[in-house]
Amino acid sequence: MSLVFQHLYLIHYLNLYNDRVYEVLDSVLSRVVEKQEKKINEEIKNEIVNKEYNLRQKKKDQKDIK
Repeated sequence: MSLVFQHLYLIHYLNLYNDRVYEVLDSVLSRVVEKQEKKINEEIKNEIVNKEYNLRQKKKDQKDIK
């Protein structure tokens, strides 16, 4: 992967997720290699839980409007 493509890829994620990109990078890459995979899985799980909660809230809000 070229450096230009890598740079554009990072900018894309920064535009989508703002400072969350830095938080995840810090929390994962600051760990030793053996613990990085565990932290990655934990971060993914947290993101899924947050997304599911937001979807439930959105559905609830839509029902309240009707």
